[in-house]
Amino acid sequence: EQLPEDACVIVAQRWAGYYSRLNQEMFTQLESFVREIKARGKNVLITTDVANYAYSPSAIAARLKLWTPRHMNPQWNTFSLSERDYTQSQGMINAGLLAVCEKTRSTLVPIHLSLKNDDCYIAFACQGEKCVPLYRDEDHLTRSGSLLVAQFLLQYLNVICKETPM
Repeated sequence: EQLPEDACVIVAQRWAGYYSRLNQEMFTQLESFVREIKARGKNVLITTDVANYAYSPSAIAARLKLWTPRHMNPQWNTFSLSERDYTQSQGMINAGLLAVCEKTRSTLVPIHLSLKNDDCYIAFACQGEKCVPLYRDEDHLTRSGSLLVAQFLLQYLNVICKETPM
């Protein structure tokens, strides 16, 4: 029940899984939870969702190495999600998360940006001639993907969690 004195609470969830069923109720419950944590004198960071795919990029890439499918989905060639498609699927959720942060004086951490390259979200990271998968399925990251997100999150932790809680 008691949090360490220097605790900074990170609230991370696959928000898209809740949003379709709960809509505004999800944000109301989140705001209540954040207010409780803030009342204990802690800083709160709320993360956005990483990009989610309608298919497993890693599985498709492996299959493409074995054989050419009869019907090729255009997205299979790029293994990325456009900024427009991400915004279409996550825009309302991210706006709701931002509103909760503004009401509770918390910080929104846009972790989806850690996997963004130019105007799209990547499913593979090229390291020299080798491409490393960032997703193990449609919406779960590999260790490599998790490391990219963690490095991005550390920037916020180093700044926000050292501040005096509001």
